Amino acid sequence: MFKKYFSYSPIPFRYFLISGVGFSFILIISSYLAFEDSDYTVYGNLNHSILTFWKYLLWPIYVPGMYVILSEIKRKEGKFIQIVFLLLLALFFAGTHSVVSNIFYYLTLWPIIGGAVVLEQIPQFFDFFIWILFSRFLDAIGIIGILLGINFYQEYSEKKSEILLLKTELREAELTALRNQLNPHFLFNTLNTISSLIDQDTERAQKVLSKVAQLLRNNLDQSKKNIILFKDELGIVKDYLAIEMERFNDRFTVEYSIDDETLTKKVPNLFLQPLVENALKHGVYKTIHPVTLSLDAKLNNGELIIKVKDDGAVHNTTSNKSTSKGVGLKNLESRLDRLYAGKASLEIVLKENEFFEVIIIIPLEQEAHED
Repeated sequence: MFKKYFSYSPIPFRYFLISGVGFSFILIISSYLAFEDSDYTVYGNLNHSILTFWKYLLWPIYVPGMYVILSEIKRKEGKFIQIVFLLLLALFFAGTHSVVSNIFYYLTLWPIIGGAVVLEQIPQFFDFFIWILFSRFLDAIGIIGILLGINFYQEYSEKKSEILLLKTELREAELTALRNQLNPHFLFNTLNTISSLIDQDTERAQKVLSKVAQLLRNNLDQSKKNIILFKDELGIVKDYLAIEMERFNDRFTVEYSIDDETLTKKVPNLFLQPLVENALKHGVYKTIHPVTLSLDAKLNNGELIIKVKDDGAVHNTTSNKSTSKGVGLKNLESRLDRLYAGKASLEIVLKENEFFEVIIIIPLEQEAHED
């Protein structure tokens, strides 16, 4: 029980304990030196030393509980409400510390000076309680300030680690996208398509070549951005699909159902193209029958809902599609989870012999990390 309680401390409890005991000894020594040449009695110095020792020994024990409550206060909305709760927290711990520390003080003093003398001193505690409480309140404010500093540093370190991880994942996504576009198979088929069109339809061949150039240019332009507008992400996907449609002629068609208000929303860079590539790979490449690929985007209750669906399963009954996520979808899901702190989602809907659909829901009220 005690081990679990002390585990809530932001740093190892022994460091707080060593600091508290060390600080109390420093004050005790300085107290003796200050009154060495005065009429102040050794008895008075002893009282002060014992009280100081218990005062700074107990504060480290309070730290884990203060830190847990402090974390809960930080979740409350409104700075004013947080400040009020912080002051109440400081007052609560100051009051309990004043009582507990003096109880231990009197219990320690009892065998040294006798119970009768201790009982004579107890009324002084009530006489000076307000001043004692004020002193402990200042101590509590100082400790809360230190804990807030530790909490801020920990959050900063965690966020920095998340940002570094996101940057790494973004670079991996960029490399994967460029690799898919520049791999020999893709280039060979695309160039072969352009070559076959040159003699038949020069203008059409030029359009395909222009799409290839635009696709690569868009990826390079957006390569340093983690978050882009949905219209830019959609533009990259449209260029990619236009090239693939030339390759497969009438093998597949694309249906777009994109609400205009979605175009200006911010989305993760290079998140849509892997979904489209997955649909082509498993829906179009594995059948000779026409396939319909649909892209749907709309807003609903503060969320951007994007759906990528293909009906390749109608013709390819031997497809190995399932509701389990492959490596690519798992990586995308992990990236969305970090970008939106677990509030985004990726879901697979599979209806055998009918369609395969991936649904992504992105919360718009929470900005993703852009750096």
